[in-house]
Amino acid sequence: MIQVEKQAPLGTGAILNGIAYYCDTIEAFLLTKGGDILDRLLRATPMEDLHLEEQKYAWREEIRCLQARLKELGAKGYVVFEYNIVRMAKRIDVVLLLRNVVYSLEFKVGQKYAPESIEQALDYALRLRSFHKMSQDMYICPVLIATEENDSFFNPYEDGSKTIGLQKTNDKKLGQIIERIDKAYGCDDDFDFNRWFYSEYHPSPSIVEAAVDAFNSVPVSSIAHSEAGQEGIDSCVASVNEVIEYAKREKKKCLCFVTGVPGAGKTLVGLDIAAQHSDIKDDLYSVYISGNGPLVDVLQEALAKAWLEAERVKSKAEGRREASALIQDAYEFRNHYLNSPETPYEKILIFDEAQRVWNKEKVDNFYLERKKGDETTLPNASEAELAIRFMDRHKDWAVIVCLVGLGQDIHNGETGVFGWFHAILDRYHDWEAFYSPFLFGSSVTDEAEKLAISSFPGSKEVPGLHLKVSVRSFRAEKVSSFVNDLVDGHGTGAKEALPDIQGKYPIYVTRDLETAKRWLRDKKVGSQRIGMIASSAAKDSVSNGIDVPGRFFTWPDWFLKSGADDPSSSNSLSFAASEFNIQGLEIDWALVYWGADFRYEEGDFIQYVLHYRRPRQVWDRALESKFRNSTAEEKARWIRNAYRVNLTRARQGMVIYVPYGSDDPLDVNYHGNYDGVYEYLTKEIGLPTLDGVVIATKGEGYKMAGPDMKRIQEKLLQLKTLYESGALSEKDYESRKSMVLDNWLQE
Repeated sequence: MIQVEKQAPLGTGAILNGIAYYCDTIEAFLLTKGGDILDRLLRATPMEDLHLEEQKYAWREEIRCLQARLKELGAKGYVVFEYNIVRMAKRIDVVLLLRNVVYSLEFKVGQKYAPESIEQALDYALRLRSFHKMSQDMYICPVLIATEENDSFFNPYEDGSKTIGLQKTNDKKLGQIIERIDKAYGCDDDFDFNRWFYSEYHPSPSIVEAAVDAFNSVPVSSIAHSEAGQEGIDSCVASVNEVIEYAKREKKKCLCFVTGVPGAGKTLVGLDIAAQHSDIKDDLYSVYISGNGPLVDVLQEALAKAWLEAERVKSKAEGRREASALIQDAYEFRNHYLNSPETPYEKILIFDEAQRVWNKEKVDNFYLERKKGDETTLPNASEAELAIRFMDRHKDWAVIVCLVGLGQDIHNGETGVFGWFHAILDRYHDWEAFYSPFLFGSSVTDEAEKLAISSFPGSKEVPGLHLKVSVRSFRAEKVSSFVNDLVDGHGTGAKEALPDIQGKYPIYVTRDLETAKRWLRDKKVGSQRIGMIASSAAKDSVSNGIDVPGRFFTWPDWFLKSGADDPSSSNSLSFAASEFNIQGLEIDWALVYWGADFRYEEGDFIQYVLHYRRPRQVWDRALESKFRNSTAEEKARWIRNAYRVNLTRARQGMVIYVPYGSDDPLDVNYHGNYDGVYEYLTKEIGLPTLDGVVIATKGEGYKMAGPDMKRIQEKLLQLKTLYESGALSEKDYESRKSMVLDNWLQE
């Protein structure tokens, strides 16, 4: 059979194709009446948005502006209205394709330039650059058109990857900007619009973006994978759904374990399943729960904010209430059913960070402290056993989907995955378990557990339940394996993996905190998020300029607020998150603090804990110490895993800050605590340092976003004053004005 290539719906209004609302050749666009184009846009608009008169007015103005300016230019190419940016639940106002340049146009009708508009316009272009396959070899130019502005700013900057700096203009001067960009970057090479329109688009969402999209009915197959990770995630979703269908059909109760490397998309899979069945009337009704408090708080706040902006709820409080029904804290779930004999509403329980469930002793101690010594009503069960107990109340079938981060148990009283298996091996024998062979490690203990579990009659291996490829670090897929080698002391393996990573995912080392911060600020573009991360056991961090706030800090603000001047935002680089605050979440660019708790000595890593021994604090080896609620081996493993978590939180790159420390051997931050790891990172592994790297005072974000508007306006006002006083002729005034508008980048 001959396969017919799909044709873009030129001129018809791209109804329901999910890509755009309207597209056409520029020649046909100029010959079509504005009212007819508006009708086609309205036909492609979802019913719930048709009442937005403000949007209709904006479209009329956009059509009017573009028909006038493109006619003046005599342009030939293609125009696309409302192009879908997958995973942002937003659309680019207009994409112009002229002489092999992609113009991403963001219109602000009736508005002036604003920081949030600048950020939005940049984000759209950066997403095309990173995730739209056919655009990756083309020049991409973001343009912000604010119709109430008088001045237009040409930005000559190009970042080396064919992304041109943001152009700021108004509806009257748009043509001049396009003409200048076309002269610099346009070419007459062949261009296939059909291939561009239907090009693969493989986004790699942040967990916050994915949660918002998932609960707005965008499937994970559309939002959750890089090209390399697509097959694994699709296979995993299919495997989980097969287990669910099996349990429902055969009236079985099942545990289903989803494993994966850090950032592989485990949480995305769980959120997608919960979102697919978020209606309580659905016989597959699901709920997503996690014992990771900061993760739950951040996702609930992000959903509430998105729903309020979309006018789905009337207040942020209402949004939080709705979100808390879909994404729940494990404590709230556990406490509710401990105090109630009722059967849970949900047939499918998605339990994130399932390796961090509490053991029996920690659960009992928690309730013993709460009940002030009353031992008669203690649960007498681990957290995993309690979850199974509650879901076992269903008479027919139930499924618990356990999302497991391998090597990421980081605190005392956490059972790891074996707590779940012990519950069904010891008590709930009619439950079945589905898992991938990657669930188990290679230690003697792991092998013994694997043998016991594999011999259990209800035990079944399903390879598709493991995610092998990280989609968090979309620039480089091998970051997680590199980090595993690094923290496990396998320097040779890390060194061999480094060349495949460094070109796409920059990793640097520095001993100067301010240099590290400048590097982060230089990298940040648009809405990208930067931040500092430190191990909770690194009690020396404050002595080296890194402040990890206490338990009452508002972590949703750290992850969601954008202001660089707001100390509660990660972007301000005021406070660092620990592994407990950031596990399951991520930022774009990270400063990772390497403390004295994890030192490289005599060819291996040694874990240390800080104890108070009069008259001062001293570091002791973890394996030679005693702990009230854990073994020395567990404490050492948690410290190592904290660095495993922290070093895999950045989506685009990181700088590792290893401080110089103090010259006094009695200080907690004595330099000898850090020298070994610095040598290991830079010499044994070969990570480059920031020594000698030129970090611009005005970094990438400044160059891409364009000039400081306040400063430009002040200069223009000075020139205008000189002109009106007669000190400048009209010719000199216009000449100097053009210099101010065009030469800001060289200042």
